[in-house]
Amino acid sequence: MRKQFLAAIMTAHENGRAAQEAVLRGRLALWEGQHGRWARAARQFDLAAQLALQNEQISMAAQLRYSQGLALQQIPKPAAAEKTLRHAAELAAQAGQTTGQRRAHEALAEIALTEGDLPTATAETTAALATSEERGQQIALLRGRANLHWLAGHQPEAQADLGRAHALAQESGDVASQLAIEWEMERVNGQQETHTADGMEAMLARAMQAGQMGLSSDIALEQGMIAYAAGNVTAALTHARTAQTNALQATDPSRYITYLGAELLAALAHEKMGHDAAVLDTLLTCKNSLQRHLGQPIGQAFNELLDALLPRWGEARFTAALAAYRAGK
Repeated sequence: MRKQFLAAIMTAHENGRAAQEAVLRGRLALWEGQHGRWARAARQFDLAAQLALQNEQISMAAQLRYSQGLALQQIPKPAAAEKTLRHAAELAAQAGQTTGQRRAHEALAEIALTEGDLPTATAETTAALATSEERGQQIALLRGRANLHWLAGHQPEAQADLGRAHALAQESGDVASQLAIEWEMERVNGQQETHTADGMEAMLARAMQAGQMGLSSDIALEQGMIAYAAGNVTAALTHARTAQTNALQATDPSRYITYLGAELLAALAHEKMGHDAAVLDTLLTCKNSLQRHLGQPIGQAFNELLDALLPRWGEARFTAALAAYRAGK
């Protein structure tokens, strides 16, 4: 396929069809990216963008620069990706493409956050918000900026953004977002640590009734951690299982993190109760589930965690637990 693309590109180049060559190079870049060859993809996107600019196809060049920036993130070359994405944002603004501007600024915010640069991440999120025209996007960006403010210790600004997001969610009748924002408000206001058991149960019931399994799993995990810290191991295990079940039913991108947290909490609770075979069962089940969805690296991390149990428990205890686990299977 690559040879076919290159042959078509050469033909277009020899015939002076720059616009066609740009399209073909963009398609080749996508194909390279699909096969994980990000350096090649970035190079083809770059060449295609240059051709588009030569032909004054500003909108096309903006999209190509954005794609190039994403490819550079995969290599990873954050400095080059940042430079390219800023060019993409400029071109999108020149072409009057608000969507292109927003996407570029969101990608720049992600790079800054990865590097721990909260001020830049906040500024880029603000720029993305300024070019966002859809209410759902505005809600998401306000929630994201609120989290950045909170991480930076700017509580009033975080509260203001969440208040705006909640108002927009109410206007659009978005019950799911309202519930999630209310939970985030409690975190920002420092109320989650002092939340009553009845209040958390009420919030959990509302989330589940609204079908928000991701949020409900987060709440259940919070309940479990509070119970464990208070020494109520049985309740901690119950809440951990609720969090685990709901996380598996969720569609949120963070569901695997919540699932992992729930399973680790369950393992700690089982260990505290002296259920060593259950600890192994919990960790191995979690390993297999996450490895199936996220790949081998997470499995290796679990192998290291399981290996650490031997010195933690001692050989006799570990051997007995392993035998009991195998017998239960």
